[in-house]
Amino acid sequence: LENSVAMLAKVKSSLAAQLDEQRRHADDEAKERQSLLGKFRNAEHEVDGMKENLEEEISSKENLMRQLNKAQGESDMWRARYEKDGLAKAEELEMAKLKMQARLSEAEST
Repeated sequence: LENSVAMLAKVKSSLAAQLDEQRRHADDEAKERQSLLGKFRNAEHEVDGMKENLEEEISSKENLMRQLNKAQGESDMWRARYEKDGLAKAEELEMAKLKMQARLSEAEST
């Protein structure tokens, strides 16, 4: 009987040690899981911030592209206008020059 009691006490002690070890292991896993969950949430927050930043940058780029296209259109319009007006003015000046030369030739011959 004493032998059985001693054996049961030994088994109880062994089981208690195993239970404590499993509890420590479970606590360590719970801490690790909480740590990983915190890291995951931080990463999610960073990703959300980066997505917002990317969307802002895309919006800014689109806005700048619209402004660039508008400026290029205006530039093309002004270039065409000045080329047309400049050409007309050059032709007008050439005609005036020819008239003046004709008058000068006429004045010299009389």
